Amino acid sequence: MYERNLKKEDRNQLFNIKDFKQVQAIEYLSALLIIFKRLDDRRVVHRQRKSKKSKVLQWPTKNELKKFREIKTGKQVDIGHNAKISIYDAALHKDEEGEVDLLDPEMEFYSEDEKSKNLNYILSDNATHLMRHRQRRHAPFVTNPHYLAPDILKQIVYVLRTELSGHWRDAAIAAACLLSLLTGLSPVALMDFNELIQDGILIQNGSSRRREYLLKLNLKITEQKIKSLNHVRWNEVMTHQLHLPSAWFDYIEQASNPLISSTHINTKLKNWLDNRFVGSITVEKLQAQLYFHIYYETYNEYLAHVIAGRDSQHHMPGIYYGGLPKTQLSSTYLAFLEKALTPHSTHFTEDTAELKILQQQFKVQSALSIGRIGSQLALEPNFVKEQFHILHRHCHENIQEDKHIINQLNAYACWMWHISLLSLASRPKKNLLGNLDDYCVELKLLYVNDKKNSKARKDGRFIPLSDFFIKTLQNYTAFLEQIIEAYGSFFRQVFAKKKITVNDLFGKVIFSKDILPITVKEWQSRKIKLIPLSRKWVNSYMQGVFPKNMYSNWLRHFDMNFLMHEQQEGKPALAFHLIQALYGHDQRDREAFHPHSSLIPNVYVQQARQQLQDNVKSLSIKHLERK
Repeated sequence: MYERNLKKEDRNQLFNIKDFKQVQAIEYLSALLIIFKRLDDRRVVHRQRKSKKSKVLQWPTKNELKKFREIKTGKQVDIGHNAKISIYDAALHKDEEGEVDLLDPEMEFYSEDEKSKNLNYILSDNATHLMRHRQRRHAPFVTNPHYLAPDILKQIVYVLRTELSGHWRDAAIAAACLLSLLTGLSPVALMDFNELIQDGILIQNGSSRRREYLLKLNLKITEQKIKSLNHVRWNEVMTHQLHLPSAWFDYIEQASNPLISSTHINTKLKNWLDNRFVGSITVEKLQAQLYFHIYYETYNEYLAHVIAGRDSQHHMPGIYYGGLPKTQLSSTYLAFLEKALTPHSTHFTEDTAELKILQQQFKVQSALSIGRIGSQLALEPNFVKEQFHILHRHCHENIQEDKHIINQLNAYACWMWHISLLSLASRPKKNLLGNLDDYCVELKLLYVNDKKNSKARKDGRFIPLSDFFIKTLQNYTAFLEQIIEAYGSFFRQVFAKKKITVNDLFGKVIFSKDILPITVKEWQSRKIKLIPLSRKWVNSYMQGVFPKNMYSNWLRHFDMNFLMHEQQEGKPALAFHLIQALYGHDQRDREAFHPHSSLIPNVYVQQARQQLQDNVKSLSIKHLERK
């Protein structure tokens, strides 16, 4: 028996290892004594080791893979001395109205110790540089070593096609690599493409004799929750399908779905492409080429993200707002297929035959694919035009001199709210109009910083002012001057101010709950306040004006779709990088007016201003004036 309270001398008398002769018994008892000693010291460590003899590879389950692929939103590092460093990854913040903000990576330092707080001064000099660092593999340009030029891409396709005639397992790997180039999916996942079909990433059509395979593009964006607006959506769907070479799936199917790791595929690629002068080719490089080449050829990040399926991984807010014709997606993808699959020589008839099948499939699809894919909150132009006609009629009636002063001020402020959202592509924030001094009419520019989240980009952006908006602004200030001239002395008494100026009324409304004050007592009530424009007030006011409930940022969604829209009359779409600059969606250190930006400011100002002017013109909006 072992007693914990025995002294060491007594313990040796009861339990002497030297009395034992066998080596195994001595080793066992020595290990037992160590356990007893740790029990005494209250230090017991439970370890569980896997057998080193077992060489069987345990493949992770489907749920384990999903958990492994989930991106952690942040982590905290305890550096001791009651000090912690919190690191926040880039993420999206979306409110109930569908408004999306991109939160930049951040590093925060917290300490309860006065001495360790000095570390904050050291971190502050380097934290910004560390968190803004961009990996070159995300930039689709020729300086990126992960980008493969078209000639190199053709060479890789040629080598992989030659392997299709080899051993069945090598042929399956080569086919998976070829499909990875065309889909942006992992070759490992494509080796078990039936699971991708079950997950809805791939679509299989046709009979067993003649099958068709399609890549499903699925936008994970906000759905239209107001059912009465479903029939007036500009973009009908959130999904689209792209045709893929069906013959390559047959090679994978013949391999009976062998479990192959990315390391094994990388080794095969190294052996196949050795001495081909194409550099080091890996699974990751193959997956990236679809995004790189679409972006490099179109310089449209929205188009590249949708086709390559990288919207949820890269947190691009524009995905939630934009929209495109489905034919544009198909034609852009077909152009990439033709560039990648067209052989160097006309002798490779098999390559050409596969490409001709795809061209015919896309030709048939183009005739049937009528409609658009994108934001479900963007409403069609005719409906928006009708809403502005209703709004103009209501505001025009209520700003006349015979109406109550509260009706006059509030109606014109509501008109300015909607015109500002339409002409400035601003977020529907509180005090939307800001101060009158913020508008530089001489340069036709407005500096806006409307990101409300503290972890978002701190810098604002310049928004060009169209001629229509400048005229609207001048009419509004003239209206306010008339109001001050007629009611200035009265307002000074009601709001207890020595002087009432245009700035005091600019972008403001008079809040009067349930009543329009007539008597002096009613005007002096505390329920009557001068407040800035806000979402809540506008939504409440517009319930009796618009026939349908509307999202607060419905005009912001409409604006982006209009700016991306190419009309048949010859109106070109605004370049998407300029749209990102206008919306404040450009990434940190890549802003349009950043010192290292290659954007020509005059190009941005002129083109964005003209597009915003055309937007108003297409809706046939008239200026609001008194009789």
